[in-house]
Amino acid sequence: MILRRFIQHIKEQNWFAVGLDVVVVIVGIFLGMQVTEWNENRNERTEERVVLQRLQLDLKLDLEQMEIQLATRNEYLADYIYCLDVLAGKVDATKEEFSKRFRSVLMIGYMKQNMTTFNDLQTSGQFTLIQEQEISDAIVEYYHTEIEGWVSADREYTRNIIAPYLLEYDYAPTSYTKGFSDDLLAIRANISQYSKPERSLEEYKNNYFIINILRTKIYALEGQVSYLNELIKEAEVLNLLIDEYLGVNI
Repeated sequence: MILRRFIQHIKEQNWFAVGLDVVVVIVGIFLGMQVTEWNENRNERTEERVVLQRLQLDLKLDLEQMEIQLATRNEYLADYIYCLDVLAGKVDATKEEFSKRFRSVLMIGYMKQNMTTFNDLQTSGQFTLIQEQEISDAIVEYYHTEIEGWVSADREYTRNIIAPYLLEYDYAPTSYTKGFSDDLLAIRANISQYSKPERSLEEYKNNYFIINILRTKIYALEGQVSYLNELIKEAEVLNLLIDEYLGVNI
């Protein structure tokens, strides 16, 4: 339609109409490009919102887990400090009281962030969707933490050094644990009928290796607690930044 009219105006040498047709075409192309760009930008902002909301869900799960992990590690720290005080003669306790606090020394820690959304952003190249540089920087900082190194070192030390030594050094009686089925409890009952003499508390006090085990565990836990506290702060700040950004960019 426009092309036919344009040709007709040229044949008629109506140059004003020709110029007007050219302007109309140029304006039409420009407006079409603007609409396309606007639609693309709107789609990207929608994708950005979805990504940030998924990140917030990961952060929520992380915060719940980290609060539990922090409380557990602080409890273990208190136990090991108590055990060291007993071995140093600062606190009077029975072997049973000592063992109750000492038994968690074989527990293996765990700490893993929910990285599904972050990994997707990296592999898909969608990191560019996030326009706010402060949020991008906070995301990268949060997911590049050294806490896993502390947890991994503690885990390997417990598995490869502490457990083999303690299992050879002293008899470990079987204790009741909640959550076991009746069949498992029956098996445990049969096992618990077997017993051997245990090491005395005095022998523990004179065992430098056990003392150093406790000191090493305390050091590892203090590192984990420090990083957990820092990680919790970073998660809370990042979540707040996303809240404020999404609130402005509705």
